[in-house]
Amino acid sequence: MTHLILFNTAPTFNPTSSLAYFGRQADLDSANNRSFSPNAETTKRRRCIRTDRSQCRRCHRCCPLLPWREIMSDKAAEAIQAEKGETLYPDLPPPAYPGLPEAPSDSSNHGGPGDLKLIIKASDYAARRHRNQKRKDHNGTPYINHPLGVAQILSEEAKVTDAATLAAAILHDTVEDTKATFEEIQELFGDEICHIVRECTDDKSLSKAARKQAQIDNAAHHSHKAKLVYLADKLYNLRDLERQTPIGWDRRRVHEYFKWSKQVIAQLKGTNDNLEALLDDIVNRHLAQK
Repeated sequence: MTHLILFNTAPTFNPTSSLAYFGRQADLDSANNRSFSPNAETTKRRRCIRTDRSQCRRCHRCCPLLPWREIMSDKAAEAIQAEKGETLYPDLPPPAYPGLPEAPSDSSNHGGPGDLKLIIKASDYAARRHRNQKRKDHNGTPYINHPLGVAQILSEEAKVTDAATLAAAILHDTVEDTKATFEEIQELFGDEICHIVRECTDDKSLSKAARKQAQIDNAAHHSHKAKLVYLADKLYNLRDLERQTPIGWDRRRVHEYFKWSKQVIAQLKGTNDNLEALLDDIVNRHLAQK
């Protein structure tokens, strides 16, 4: 999520604390292209666009330019930019993509240049939809890395070449986690891809526990292509958890996620030998450590 911080007034500097601040913050100031010095003009309104929550907190603790106001929503950030005639983010493209083929209702016969265009189109759409989101890791990884990583797992490790499956993998979180709709996905990418995305989308009206149980109950009944996306999605997430614990998680929650994933994976057996072997290895290795 993008953070917009407005510095409206400047307090009186304490020379001792200010010098300590300038020493501690030299690297951060350089990274943010801000020029702070004891003689700097600090009465002007300053605006910093941040993309990392930890940087915002760090700046809040150290920055002498208080008070400050943090605006979290896209609408507020875009409204402020509009006042100055600026565009914070490009608008989503209209339903018709110039120069790209119309999404076919059946992609089973794909195999030509249209495949690449379809996947690029899905990547562009997903990147725009997820543009303000980040993963829950300490590095603030852009969320788009996840759906692209899921598609890469399908392509490289599951040896999937079907364009509809790869495009659906890239789009699988757009409806669940952004303002995208199934109608929009259907209009842009066709019935088959929309159906796969629908199968991979949790019902947000249910509680978290109910959604997790629904994945276990429904996994075996999904189409083959949706099962592939599920397996690759689980593999990506489990590898992420092995690398580092997400913000706000503890070891017990990580362990519970592995146990739950094992139940979902069990309902998807017979989908893809490569993915299942990789998943069994990572799950069993983790659970054996407990």
